[in-house]
Amino acid sequence: MSFFAINSFPINFQQTTRSSSLTFEKLEDARTQHSHIKNDHDFVFTFGLSSVQDPLIIKNTSRSLQVQEIISRLSSAQLGVSIYLKKWLMLGLEGEFSNFTDFKGAHYTGFNDFNFKSKFRLLNKKRWALSLMPFISIPSNQGKYQVTGLPTYPRVNNLKFSVLSDQAIGYGATLISEYIFNWAQVVLNIAYKKSQKALISDNTGLDVIDFRDQLITGLGGYIPINNAWGINIEWSRRWTSPFLKSKQAQNELFLGSAIGITKSLHSYAGVGFGNLLTNNDGNDLRFSLGLKFTHHLFQKPKRKLRAVLKSEILNNLKNNQKIVNFQKRTQTNSLKKSAPPSCETMKFFGSSDVAILRFKVNKYTFNPESDEIIKLLNYINNNKHFIDSIILEAHTSKRGLKKRTKKAYLKSKKFNFYLSKKRLLFVRKLILNQGIDKKIIKSRAFGQTKNVDKNRNSKAHRRNRRVEILISTNDYFKKNCQDLVN
Repeated sequence: MSFFAINSFPINFQQTTRSSSLTFEKLEDARTQHSHIKNDHDFVFTFGLSSVQDPLIIKNTSRSLQVQEIISRLSSAQLGVSIYLKKWLMLGLEGEFSNFTDFKGAHYTGFNDFNFKSKFRLLNKKRWALSLMPFISIPSNQGKYQVTGLPTYPRVNNLKFSVLSDQAIGYGATLISEYIFNWAQVVLNIAYKKSQKALISDNTGLDVIDFRDQLITGLGGYIPINNAWGINIEWSRRWTSPFLKSKQAQNELFLGSAIGITKSLHSYAGVGFGNLLTNNDGNDLRFSLGLKFTHHLFQKPKRKLRAVLKSEILNNLKNNQKIVNFQKRTQTNSLKKSAPPSCETMKFFGSSDVAILRFKVNKYTFNPESDEIIKLLNYINNNKHFIDSIILEAHTSKRGLKKRTKKAYLKSKKFNFYLSKKRLLFVRKLILNQGIDKKIIKSRAFGQTKNVDKNRNSKAHRRNRRVEILISTNDYFKKNCQDLVN
C-alpha cells in the first residue's frame, strides 16, 4: 500500500526563503547588542539560489522507503529586502521564482508566495536578546500541477494541486532568542503558522498533505573562525497537527559557511540533509548559496568591534568602578564640555592629551564593553585623523611589598613587570581594533617603578594600577581642532 507524502521544505509553505541574519542561512537572529560579526547595519538585500533533490515523492505507509518521484527537482532564486527603521524594529519582504521538474522531465515555473515580516526586539542585553517576528504570506496562486502517467497509483493519478503556493493568506509569528557565547552565538526559533488552504487530499478524499497548522522549531549555532569567516549549523523541524503525533514532521540539518567579502558584501553557501529519521520527512539534499548586501541608511556605523566577551573580563570590575580618567598624569581634570579653547591650547581629550585606564589588583584586563571604554574607543576612532603618535605606558602598584625579603621583593618586581606588560598588550589590542596604524604606537611597560602616588593605602594603589594613553596630535589638529567628534 502506497502513501502520498511531501518530502521537502519548499512546497506550499515557503521554506526556500532566507533570513535577514548575516550569521544564519534560514533561521532568524534576535540581533543582540553585540555579535561575533558587525551587526549595526539597517538595510539588508539578499539574493540566493537553491536546488532541492526529490522535493515531492510517494512513500510507503511506514514512510521508510521512497517508491515514486512526483517532483524530482526544484530550483529557486530568492530576493529579500529588510530595513531596520529603528534599532528595535525591522520590516522585510521576501519573494522567489522557482523552476521544478516532474518525474517525466517536464519543467514548470512560477512565483512562490510572498512573505512580509516585521521583527520587534523585545529585550537586548550584551549576551542575550529576545525578538518577536510576526509574518504574513500573500498567495501567488502559481505553480499549479496535475499528476499524470501513474495508473499504478490511482489515489494520486490525475490529482491537481499547487506546488508553489498555499493559495490563501497565511499568517503567524516567530519567537526568536539569541545568546552570545565566548566561542559562538546560538539562536532558537519557535514559530506558529496558520494557512487554511495548505492541504492536499488524494482521490479518495484522504488528507495526505496537511500544513494548515504548523509549529516550526529551529536551533542554530554560528562559530566564528576569524573576523570575516564563520561556519553555521542549523537544525529545523516542522510539526503538523496533531503536533506530536503527525508523521509529516519534516526535519533538516543544514551545514554552511558565511564569508565577509567586504564590509558590506557577505556570501553564504551550504548543504541541507533531510530524512534524518526513518519515519520522518525532509529534503534528501538541498544546496544553497547567495549574497547578502548591507548598508547604513539611517544609523551611523558603530566602531569596529570583535564581540567575544570573555568571562574573566566581565568579572574584573564592579559596575560602579570608574576605569577611565581623562587627565594629566598627576592631576585629574574632567573633559570640558564648555566652549573649546583655541587650537593652540586645545588638547586631544579637551584639557589633556592623556587618558588613564584603571585595573583591579593583579588583573590585566577589564570589560571592554563598558560604557566608559566604548566612549573612549569611539572618541579615538572618530578622531584618529588628528593623531600623530600614541604612547602607551603601563604600570602596577607596590601593594604587598611592605614586609618582604629581598628575594621576595625581586620576585614580586619581576611579576609586576610582566603584569604591566600584559596590561600594555591588552590596551594596545583595543587601540589597534579602532583601525589605528600600529606603526604610530609606541609601548612601554614600567612595572612598579613609576608610581604616581607613594602612599601605602588602597586609594594610592588604585591610582598606580594604570595604563596611560598619551596622544600626540598632528599639524592638522592645530588648525582644525574644532572638528573634534565627541
